[in-house]
Amino acid sequence: MAEQRFCAKARKEAKGYDKPSTQLLSLLKLPVRAGDTKAIVSRVDRLIGLFLDTTQDEAAKLHAALTDPKNPLGRFYTCELATKTRTQLLSLLHQIANRIEIKPKKKGKFEGARVITVIADTDVSPLEHPRYVDRVAEAISIRVVLAEWLLIWRHKGREIVAGIPRNRMGAPSPQTLLWAVQIFDSEELAKQQARAMKSYNQIQDDGYEPQIITFYYGPGNTIRPTLYTPVTAPRLMDGIKMYIDDGHLLETVEMYSAYYEVIKDFVNPTFLDMDQEGNISITGPPKFPKVPKLNWKGLRRLFRWKQKPTIKQLLNRLNYKVAWRSPKGTHEVYETAANQLIGSFDALQAFRKSKAAAGKYKGWHRHHIVEDRHLKDLGIADLFPGRKDLPCVMLPGKPHSDRIAGALTRALAEKKPLTDLDVFNAYALAYKELGDYTGGGIGAIQKELRRVVGNMLGFD
Repeated sequence: MAEQRFCAKARKEAKGYDKPSTQLLSLLKLPVRAGDTKAIVSRVDRLIGLFLDTTQDEAAKLHAALTDPKNPLGRFYTCELATKTRTQLLSLLHQIANRIEIKPKKKGKFEGARVITVIADTDVSPLEHPRYVDRVAEAISIRVVLAEWLLIWRHKGREIVAGIPRNRMGAPSPQTLLWAVQIFDSEELAKQQARAMKSYNQIQDDGYEPQIITFYYGPGNTIRPTLYTPVTAPRLMDGIKMYIDDGHLLETVEMYSAYYEVIKDFVNPTFLDMDQEGNISITGPPKFPKVPKLNWKGLRRLFRWKQKPTIKQLLNRLNYKVAWRSPKGTHEVYETAANQLIGSFDALQAFRKSKAAAGKYKGWHRHHIVEDRHLKDLGIADLFPGRKDLPCVMLPGKPHSDRIAGALTRALAEKKPLTDLDVFNAYALAYKELGDYTGGGIGAIQKELRRVVGNMLGFD
């Protein structure tokens, strides 16, 4: 009862003192009932647009008024909005008032966006849900024929493969509204809500037309966004970029070059083109094509070794030559195009003690390119040979101890459970710290090691 009297008094006494505060007062006085989700979200949407349009001085004055317990407008603001929404909008005002660059909450390569997540007061964002697709996917591949990205994970002992068509991948937007009040039962219902909110903003004609993204329950018991961007799927976007940077896409299409001439006349499903001599080049992402149903399944990157792989099989994506062979032929060490020495743990130890090494590698370490502890964490260690037969690279002791070990610890220590994609990204970042220790070039060294990691985790 006391709270009702407090809010009624605040409503009566609250006044606007300039254009933004007067508009805010009008929005707060709208007859929005508890439980009327559409009206609640529409009002929040308009409040976001109002705050984004304020100048630095206007934002500072408004923020001071709304956080002053003696100010009737501030008290009325507290009464009318849910705690999470109220706090989020105040944070937005604070950033505008202090000229702080507004960034998405989730880490990713895309920065500088204005991202607002609107959720029901009692819920959490779908992006934080354990079944959200960006958390679930363990590996990424490409289906060549349909230009569809494949997400791969394990669930209840089964391997699940589900695709993201190219038309579900979106460019980053300077203003994004994640409408997460409800997780819809189908993609179509989620898209209908996104279209309705987009139309609503266009009708307002106030210059605020954010990219609207909604969420739904999708294939493989996952929660999915209607649009995959660096805001809604930062891990997947990083994985896709690494996949392309490592040349997987080009190599995949080269496997299909015999068929490419047949299909390219009616559809160009990949980001590639082929000249008259059969040379393939990356041209840029196309729009998702409408194609007839084909019997081809395309390429599925499924992680399955029929037998435990040898060192040579795990290095099959590198250019290398034999640098040393033990007298009895028991061990071999390979030199890569970037001048790295790679072999099994035991082979590198035997080489380091040999006359051929001549003591040059005293103090160097044998570093497992993917450590067996991470293979165990992923539950796939039994698919590989033992620790002494896993591929290792010879590294100077200090860079190995100070850079690689520290980078892996920082990236993976708090991630439970680990996914293939987490491990792949962590090693890719760690190998950036290595530098040009062979004279073969920083980029070439990083790429070779990433390719071995990708091969072991099934990213080819």
